[in-house]
Amino acid sequence: MSAIEETLQRIQDSTDAFCIMDKDGNVLRHKNLTEAQALTVASAFFSVTHRAMHAVRDMDPEDSLSFVRIRMKTMEVIAAPGPNFLVLALQSWTPHSWAAMNCRQPAWLTTRPGDNEPSDLVKDIDRSVAARSALARREGEASFRAMELARAKLTDKDLPEDLAVPEPADIIDRTAAASIDALGAAAGASVAGLAMLSVGLPATVCAHGAMACGLTLFALRDVLWEEGTRSMGKAALGLEVSTWDGRIASHWQSLVRNLPVLVLPLWDVHPVAQQAFLLIVGFDIVSMVLTPDRRRIGDYMAATSCVTERPGRELRVMDLVERDELAAVEEAVSFIDPEALRTLQEGHEDDPVPLSAIAEAGGDIARMPDTKLLRRKAKRAVGPSIVLPGMMEARRQGTLGETKRRVQFVARSLDPDAPPPPPPPNASHAGAKEPQRQIGGGRGQ
Repeated sequence: MSAIEETLQRIQDSTDAFCIMDKDGNVLRHKNLTEAQALTVASAFFSVTHRAMHAVRDMDPEDSLSFVRIRMKTMEVIAAPGPNFLVLALQSWTPHSWAAMNCRQPAWLTTRPGDNEPSDLVKDIDRSVAARSALARREGEASFRAMELARAKLTDKDLPEDLAVPEPADIIDRTAAASIDALGAAAGASVAGLAMLSVGLPATVCAHGAMACGLTLFALRDVLWEEGTRSMGKAALGLEVSTWDGRIASHWQSLVRNLPVLVLPLWDVHPVAQQAFLLIVGFDIVSMVLTPDRRRIGDYMAATSCVTERPGRELRVMDLVERDELAAVEEAVSFIDPEALRTLQEGHEDDPVPLSAIAEAGGDIARMPDTKLLRRKAKRAVGPSIVLPGMMEARRQGTLGETKRRVQFVARSLDPDAPPPPPPPNASHAGAKEPQRQIGGGRGQ
């Protein structure tokens, strides 16, 4: 089984519901849904996702909408539109979800056959893409100073709280967090040294081994805690390591940003190592004191920054964990053609999708460049959010740089005035809580 097959198999194993529908309305595959349920769900999303794809391409012919991710408070739908098919992956799907979805189809999803008027969802995509494109064209060739001005334009007044530009962490908080991490690394080094002494190793070997253990733990501090997203000290002080666009830094980025500390063991090896270490420390101090972003040399190496924790961290961590699965959906979508769909139809619904056969029928499997998830969480968490990956990729428009990533924060509420649907069965009474629009019930996120 190839890596792509294994990844899609993981999606099917971890997804609560899954279905594939062709352009003629035939359900080719489904999981945890009856034939009628799969047809109803796929039909509801088929039109709106294709219209969203055309809306994006109308704004930028070179752009491609690989999939639409619609996130509610209790359910998430990943809809991958292709020219002749639709792949739907439903997360947090429970028996209550179908009952709630049957109660009322949300106004933002309704699209009548033959109706040329775009739905509210497609209209919102038009506005969002237009705003990003306009700002990117205006600032794309600008200097770094102009990019900083563009960043300043995106204030809390314009953005939901969890999409605000990350604020650099306070130096005192960073120092306190590093001290906690250093104490943890020292404790680990002590345990390692005592363990080596207990087996009768020479004291010199134990000392060097304990030092190596402590430095290794300190260098790995951001990948050993909270699913590898931040260190124990940062968690205690309410800090996190973020990329320029506000996403949680990957494990590799978290490791790279701490690599300069590994120069310390070379202190006694050569005078050049001493000068290099002092230069790194001096650069870090000057940069954190004098620059607005307070970045260390490791942050410049990994394109990260230490910021104050923002709301919605659990969702951003979930995005990091699910990145491989989302990429696999893109891969599955990118090379399915009519011949491959016939291959899917001939398979048994309980078998995994035979991607090897699809690859033979559909040609080369081309992995897309690193997908930038464009978070669009509705204000006050009263509606769904939408993710439009693949828009204005940095590799195609390299001149956009930081501005492109800042522009991704532009967000609009999705139909905030729509009345809430009836509560799902067995739903607890919210009391004075604000009602929430939702498609399905189930476990909260």
